[in-house]
Amino acid sequence: PGRPSHTYHTYLMANLRLVLDVEVQAGNQSASAYSAPGLWALLERIPRANWPAFIRGDCDWGSDAVMTEAEQLGIHYLFKLRQSPNVKKLILQRHCKPGWERTSDGFEALSTELKLNAWTQARRVVLVRRRLQKAIVIAPDTQNVMPQQLTLLEPAEHMAAYEYSVLVTSLDSEVTSLVQHYRDRADCENSFD
Repeated sequence: PGRPSHTYHTYLMANLRLVLDVEVQAGNQSASAYSAPGLWALLERIPRANWPAFIRGDCDWGSDAVMTEAEQLGIHYLFKLRQSPNVKKLILQRHCKPGWERTSDGFEALSTELKLNAWTQARRVVLVRRRLQKAIVIAPDTQNVMPQQLTLLEPAEHMAAYEYSVLVTSLDSEVTSLVQHYRDRADCENSFD
């Protein structure tokens, strides 16, 4: 009800905080499927020598269509993935495995490969985790459980609970750099502020 809303699709040169282009679209056209054509058109207008080193985005951009287009154009990408069932399965498989590298601010990262059902090919992913410092509530993963059935567990001192995020990339950089590149993405939000 009321007047129609709109959304701004903004393309930034991150570290410079330089806005390269802005498209105004209908408020119900906020997904990357509506932003991506503008990004590809913007890159076509820029001489190849002036293209960014890579593009990055949140989990909405981690789709096969966007990554395939970036691969065909020859531009590297770094996107966050949604925690779909297969991504969660990968996290569980790698949780206790060796090879985690310390990055910064208490984060650890591990590089591996993943092929999701919706993807045409396997891609490099980086699992990023940070240990939770607070006691956690453990509950069965079902919607039929009533809130009164939650159980608070006191974890053993050697046990740790982690929060995870998963990045997908075509970059060859070491995991420490990739984690920092994605964390630097937050600086773009200062442009909007």
